[in-house]
Amino acid sequence: MLTAVDLVKDYTVTRREPGLTGALRGLVRPRRTTMRAVDGVSIALSAGEIVGLLGPNGAGKSTILKMLTGVLDPTSGTVSFEGRSPRAERRWFTRRIGAVFGQRTQLWWELPLQDSLAAAKALYRVPEKQFAETKAALVEELEIGSLLDVPVRQLSLGQKMRAELCVAMVHRPRLLFLDEPTLGLDLEARAAFHRVLRAASLRWGTGVLLTTHDVADIDALCERIVVVCGGRVAYAGSIAAAKASLARRTRLICTVPATAATPAPQTAPPGVAMLRDGSRIVLTIDPGMATREEALAWLRADCEISAAAPGDMTTGDVLLDLYGAARVAVA
Repeated sequence: MLTAVDLVKDYTVTRREPGLTGALRGLVRPRRTTMRAVDGVSIALSAGEIVGLLGPNGAGKSTILKMLTGVLDPTSGTVSFEGRSPRAERRWFTRRIGAVFGQRTQLWWELPLQDSLAAAKALYRVPEKQFAETKAALVEELEIGSLLDVPVRQLSLGQKMRAELCVAMVHRPRLLFLDEPTLGLDLEARAAFHRVLRAASLRWGTGVLLTTHDVADIDALCERIVVVCGGRVAYAGSIAAAKASLARRTRLICTVPATAATPAPQTAPPGVAMLRDGSRIVLTIDPGMATREEALAWLRADCEISAAAPGDMTTGDVLLDLYGAARVAVA
């Protein structure tokens, strides 16, 4: 349904020479350089499939989404939706997609939520009967019936996110783009959110491309993931396959002082990968190349370890490992 091949996006950025102050700063012309935000990314999404587009902050996910939605032209590469170009056939394309993007809203701030749904109905030319059926189902599943007559500005963050999804799906989009959609949701609302997305993929064949940092979203929704780091695809496949590829490795969860310095990951012994998150350090060890003792000795040479214990292979650990390996490769 959606195919992107070898997407590249370059930006021209202006930078001043470092260290210049006073009059010199105004006299020396800034240099223009080219920054590559996305480098050869390919993605495919089938009807009814839910795919996670994952990666650390600054990995290039937002730029990829903007190219896939036709907001940005790629420097090179192609995007095709059902055999047609989203950028060239903008009006045709936008009537078939829905989107919930981070800090951007499609809700009318001063008006009741009911009016935002009515505006979406008119904008997408949804037939009256289909609109009534879809609206009723979404309102019930997202538990927002009591919010329909409330001005959007009075809604909480979690209520706004549920309202955003309802408006984005009321025309039954063929393709849905979601950027951190469960932000601010409590456990019950998150579960309802997951149910709505799974039902849409089954009921209408809606394809979903989801960016999130929440492991619960990935476990509950994503059949496949595409991990991006440094503007490149570091992994594309299922979580199960990623876990299987790491199954033979040993994982140690080490606790260190939050202010402690750690060695650079690039200096690790062969077969040892390190990723740090505050006072938590995850060591992944290939037993065919290194031992647990060698990995700990390398880490202890630069910082004090207060605890070290074996770690189970969770989805979060798999992603941390993929991010860490991708950062080393990009560096």
